[in-house]
Amino acid sequence: VFPVRCAPPPVGRFLVGQCVVRCLLWGGGGGGGRGLWYAGASLPVALGLAWITLPAADELAPAVGAYMFAITAMVTGAAVADRPLLLFAGALMFACSDSLIALNKFVEPIPRAGLLIMLSYYLAQLLIWRGAHPRGAEQAT
Repeated sequence: VFPVRCAPPPVGRFLVGQCVVRCLLWGGGGGGGRGLWYAGASLPVALGLAWITLPAADELAPAVGAYMFAITAMVTGAAVADRPLLLFAGALMFACSDSLIALNKFVEPIPRAGLLIMLSYYLAQLLIWRGAHPRGAEQAT
């Protein structure tokens, strides 16, 4: 779609994807008081991660901050959505995967980071899929 010279940076492409996912999750309706507690509990973790990561990101801090905001919105959306708890667990695992990427890149190298990132990423995708489509596995077979 984009010519090579004006292609958005990888963080920009992921940010667009996160905005789409966030819109889908927030469109799920209100999950009640439990979801508000989950969302509220995840916010201090996101703020702490931003406090550690953003100063180390230097000139990329605005882009990383925007992406962190999008991930936090996705987790919050999954928490308050009227959907299965698996969806929220998947969003949390996705945030963990991306947090590992940020910490490994900007703060300090993590032993076996690639393995941990990919395991948490694929687990997140599975949980999000199962949470969004509780009967999806049975229908796929």
